[in-house]
Amino acid sequence: GGRAGGGAGMGRGSRGGGGAVGATERGLSKQEIKSLLSEEGAIRGNDFETAVIVDNKGNVVFKKKGDKTPVTIPYGAPLKDNILTHNHPAAYKDAKGRPMANTSFSDKDIITVIGGNAKGMRIISQGGTRFSMTRPASGWGVSPSKIGAKVAGAKKSVYNALSKYVQNYKGDKSVAAGRADQLYWHLVSKKLSKTLGYSYTKQ
Repeated sequence: GGRAGGGAGMGRGSRGGGGAVGATERGLSKQEIKSLLSEEGAIRGNDFETAVIVDNKGNVVFKKKGDKTPVTIPYGAPLKDNILTHNHPAAYKDAKGRPMANTSFSDKDIITVIGGNAKGMRIISQGGTRFSMTRPASGWGVSPSKIGAKVAGAKKSVYNALSKYVQNYKGDKSVAAGRADQLYWHLVSKKLSKTLGYSYTKQ
């Protein structure tokens, strides 16, 4: 969904292969951090998507490999109060076929994690960038039936702003369009996090 090629998406402690502990690990237990960084390190370089769900003790309670299309999370997957992480391969392309190694959460990602009342969701990109969204103590701030409308509103607002940016860009418009594609899902997540009050981090 969203801009063509704009993002992969899913439907319904120590330094490791996934990187160093930082802002995206804030608020997590040592067990969660160790497990998440280990799993993310193992899938980061793949050209296919893999989804992993980790519980609050660091146990992997679900794992599913996909291909060069997004992984589908089945109904009944143990999302509630757990953390879902996955990789976004550089195999995903923008509208001009350029690799997109550092894309943030897609609309389907966001709807999946909030609809399943997960504790949070993470991405490890092939370029090494990590993204996280974390449920606040008060909950996600939106009912499952209204998530789609909230996401659609954020997408429309960001799309309009980036369209203006490209139109007003002084220079090669394809350069501006490439930047817009890379920023699109990041800006959607930033806008939604402010609207709904959850934590969103890029590192």
